[in-house]
Amino acid sequence: MRYLSQICSVALIFMLGACGEPAPAAWTANLDINCKPQDPLDKTYAALSPKKFWREQEYDLGNLLKSGQKNLEMSTKVLEDSVSQKGEYLQLSQKAADDLGLSGSARSDHIRNNIDRYN
Repeated sequence: MRYLSQICSVALIFMLGACGEPAPAAWTANLDINCKPQDPLDKTYAALSPKKFWREQEYDLGNLLKSGQKNLEMSTKVLEDSVSQKGEYLQLSQKAADDLGLSGSARSDHIRNNIDRYN
């Protein structure tokens, strides 16, 4: 019975040690917000095999960085495509206004309405 209470005490101490601020939702590594092992299992692994643990964290964070850079690159491409398509749409709106024979404020209103629809 005495050993059981000691084991429970040790387990409780390890669990309370994991009560730090949790990692961000998109974090792929086993680290908390302060770059320390997050839970008792990770803390034990980092203590027993620190070189391997930190190498794995470096690999995970490298993958996170690469995916973030790829996401940024793709988002920039989509934004650039959207801007160029808006220019094409503006030209089509102007041509449609010319085809309808509109001029002055009627032409401006027609183009503005079409661009608002695009936006």
